[in-house]
Amino acid sequence: MTTPNDPAQVLLFAASRLHRLQIEVLADLKQPLTVRQFRILQRVDEGVSSLSDLSKLAHRSLPTTSESVEGLIRRGLITRTVSETDRRAVVLQVTRAGRRALDDGQAHFDRLAANLLAAVPASDRKAFARFATLVYEYAGREMWGYDT
Repeated sequence: MTTPNDPAQVLLFAASRLHRLQIEVLADLKQPLTVRQFRILQRVDEGVSSLSDLSKLAHRSLPTTSESVEGLIRRGLITRTVSETDRRAVVLQVTRAGRRALDDGQAHFDRLAANLLAAVPASDRKAFARFATLVYEYAGREMWGYDT
């Protein structure tokens, strides 16, 4: 397959390839994860502890998010307990095994990012960082109407 000449088309091809690389990196972990599972672990570790909040952040339906969380619970990567302040609410927490999986995935992603940046000449890294930020913010605006 040939790479297109148009820079915008190259960018779309690159984004697809990078996403596929993330999928493969996470699948090869000691505790394999999907991209969605990894993001849920990250968010729960950051303090997001309700299914509805996870669903909103991921821009996914509550049943879709719930299914992913249930899989993580079955694998012992997340626990679900009843809230001490509101017995109708559940609280999600990352387990020790979940922490190891999250740390392993993050370490692999850190190496991947470092290798990607190493491929960019030092003189171009500031411009590369600005461009990457612009692309990230553009995608957020197109999908959800805001940058994050």
